[in-house]
Amino acid sequence: MISQTDFLGALNVVPPAETRAAALLRLVNTHPALSRARKAARMITEKSPRWHDREMDNCFENGDGNAVALVLLRMADLFPNFAANLREWYGGPALPSELRDIWPDTRARFATTQDHELPALAKRLRARL
Repeated sequence: MISQTDFLGALNVVPPAETRAAALLRLVNTHPALSRARKAARMITEKSPRWHDREMDNCFENGDGNAVALVLLRMADLFPNFAANLREWYGGPALPSELRDIWPDTRARFATTQDHELPALAKRLRARL
């Protein structure tokens, strides 16, 4: 199990091993289309005092909120500490309204989307706006 400190460090560097967890972190760390997912993951991981305000809400806008939510769900599948923080954040009083609408069916709607396809998904969803 990866520690929260190691997870935060992984958000800043490309992991050397290409396990699924490492590959997903590399993608989130390096691909511009996933920058809002990276920002949301960091605020959730750090339990940022701003994780229930407009700054977090911005992470789910621009039409690609489903892609951001999917990244967070997949990270939660791979990192138990992140999953615990995500559950705490999701249960909070100020969950962004966009996420309340998209969260329940995100995993099912994009079940066939591979991790390496996430940047393209984010771009495709933004282009629909």
